[in-house]
Amino acid sequence: MSKRKIVLFHPRTLHEKNYRYYHVPYSLLAVASALDLDRFEVILIDDNVNQKVDYRSDLLAWESELLCVGISSMIGAQIEGGLEFAKAVRSLDKNIPIVWGGPLPTMLPEETTAHWCVDIAVRGQGEITFQELVGRLEVGTSVDSIEGISYRRMDGKIIHNPARPFIDLNAFPPYTKVYPLVNLENYIWPDEHIADRTISYHSSQGCPFNCGFCCEVALWHRWWSGLSASRILDDVQYLVERFGVNGIKFYDSEFFIDRERVLAFAQGLLDRGLKIRWAASVHPRNLYRMSDESLDLLRRGGLARLLVGAESGVQQELDLIGKKINREMIFEVAKRCARHHIVICFTFVAGFPSMPSSHIDETLAFAERLHRFEPMHEAKVHFFAPYPGAPLYQLALNCGFKPPTTLEGWSRYDYYGILTPWVDRKYLPIFRQFNETHYPYIHPFHPVSEGNT
Repeated sequence: MSKRKIVLFHPRTLHEKNYRYYHVPYSLLAVASALDLDRFEVILIDDNVNQKVDYRSDLLAWESELLCVGISSMIGAQIEGGLEFAKAVRSLDKNIPIVWGGPLPTMLPEETTAHWCVDIAVRGQGEITFQELVGRLEVGTSVDSIEGISYRRMDGKIIHNPARPFIDLNAFPPYTKVYPLVNLENYIWPDEHIADRTISYHSSQGCPFNCGFCCEVALWHRWWSGLSASRILDDVQYLVERFGVNGIKFYDSEFFIDRERVLAFAQGLLDRGLKIRWAASVHPRNLYRMSDESLDLLRRGGLARLLVGAESGVQQELDLIGKKINREMIFEVAKRCARHHIVICFTFVAGFPSMPSSHIDETLAFAERLHRFEPMHEAKVHFFAPYPGAPLYQLALNCGFKPPTTLEGWSRYDYYGILTPWVDRKYLPIFRQFNETHYPYIHPFHPVSEGNT
């Protein structure tokens, strides 16, 4: 007897116009890793890679054995592709359960579950929740006691079950179990900032900081869990030996929450002779606390680039968003990292609610000054985007922000543009020009061997 099929769909991330390469769909790999692959056949479709307009013929071939469809989505343009795929499922068989997960249903559970293309929404971590859900769907029993889901009853009433407690990521199986579900060669790219065979990787979830604009606060409520250094090293070694990877771009919200974990990772790369270069994000406070000895180890262990959220050149705004830093700290980390030959891309957010437009100009001037201070570093400016559940969301509403009311509306939410009524549109070309000047996409490529000398 053939196994029941579960289709996991990752819509195209159309809003990321400035990205030339795609990330490994780790959200769906994580969910798949918790399933019994001897019991279910998991089909993972990443529309970033496939870019197929009509999946109906594939769905038709799987229909008789299809247990459910899972769709992962962020807020923004991914919603559009997810809805198109869900409509194809609906047109084929209205009884096939359609399950949505990811940041969208976690931040907007009511709006997500109310849509006719959604049967069940998985909130927060999806590994155990989805595992339990497919078990219930397989035998046809009620889902009313499954933690972490929202669903619509037959009478149309939306039910939000209690949240599932957070689970340490180390309790889940390694990615190596499910890497065969995708063709990893599709996700290896020549990154002129890092190495010629670079791949994305996620080693943690959440962030304990409380930055006022950040959706991570809404998603994880300041909870954080990270894979151990040995787990990361095992995965990296697999990618190096199996696929010839020589660069890792960590997409953790904050890779340096556990400093000892990061230092053990860098030392482990040296001990295992894994000659890779890597890049990651770090809160300026955590970087500021790094000793010169630690920075030296990180550099010898392959660290090439850091993404640092400087956020604003105005102390009043830094206090508003709860960043707990000052401009002097930013200059200090810029100087020290330059001394250790570690490139920083400083990111800024402008147009905060209740703040005068003159602050935008001050932030641009500060970013320009920072770039002149250490020209090896880069700077990039974004517009403030209100996200449901983030600390500044209510203030944005009070200042006149009108959020979308439908999933279709949220699908047009593009944080590369101006989303708030108090920011003058004259800043669109100004920001574009600033970013083209201070965040060039092409950099001289440095051989990977420099990272482990």
